[in-house]
Amino acid sequence: MPITVVLPPTWVWTFHCSSGWAVLARTWTRSPATRCSPPSRRAGEVMATVRLTTWRGHVTVVMEHLLGLSLDQVLRHHGPLPVWSALEITSRVCSALDAAYAGVPPGEAKPLRIVHRDIKPSNILLTVSGAVKVLDFGAARAEFDAREAATRSMAFGTPLYMAPECFDAGPPGPPVDIYALGATLVELISGEPLGKLSVSPQRFWPALQARLKLLRFVDLPEGPAREATLELISRTLRYDPDRRPDAQTLRAALRELMNKQPIPRFGLDQLGETVVDPLYRRREVLPATPPDGSLAVQRLPAAPPPTPPPTPQKITDAPDVLPPSRPSQ
Repeated sequence: MPITVVLPPTWVWTFHCSSGWAVLARTWTRSPATRCSPPSRRAGEVMATVRLTTWRGHVTVVMEHLLGLSLDQVLRHHGPLPVWSALEITSRVCSALDAAYAGVPPGEAKPLRIVHRDIKPSNILLTVSGAVKVLDFGAARAEFDAREAATRSMAFGTPLYMAPECFDAGPPGPPVDIYALGATLVELISGEPLGKLSVSPQRFWPALQARLKLLRFVDLPEGPAREATLELISRTLRYDPDRRPDAQTLRAALRELMNKQPIPRFGLDQLGETVVDPLYRRREVLPATPPDGSLAVQRLPAAPPPTPPPTPQKITDAPDVLPPSRPSQ
């Protein structure tokens, strides 16, 4: 069953779907029940768009149905990920970013030059089978023919993941996605956000190195593999956007790191089976049609407070991390 997303009627959009992506921008080109034919080639890491239609009078984007959770939910209820898994997720997001920016979709003569502009854990989904999907291109910037398409003039992105140049309101390019992906990798490994860094060129690099020294790894002790991982992260977070690797180069560097360094292997299929699937089954499922008429959403309940350690006098079983799911209505 596809996922349906209703667009607010006050927003004006352009919908482009020849590549199977929904690129929403300033100018809405209206056609009745515009349908997206299955693309002959599309990045598997990008959530597919099924069709554009109307629902209860609202312009509606119908997207593929995925069984999984966003990475912020996984981090909230599970904690930091194994380093191998975090690197593999980052590598697959690189594939999606490279396809969005440099790939030529079917029916097009040149790349659309899509820049996501809001890469973060909540916009990356991991399915129960270990597939990685990049979500929410709503803040994306792209080029259609000779004109540029962008969202309305507003602040874009999330401050904790925004590159320094974003705060100067300059035109965003692919390096902003690489910086956000590096900040996301830090969070996947440590379980904590990178945090805000100084936008001053003189203070930025010392602050970054101090933060990376405090980075905690759940399964990678001190040694060459850890140093190589930190060095690669530093490359994605450089102050100068021209010195950051592009998505294709970063993916190659990640694969080389995983192949040459003794990093404990923990595949995404294993992560999906042992972590995502149990969390997904325990999620809270709201009614398909809430009383207020809004769309159904799926969310996990808030994480419970830490369980105090048992005492010698009385040992009790720790409560479940997540409460049992409620039956769907």
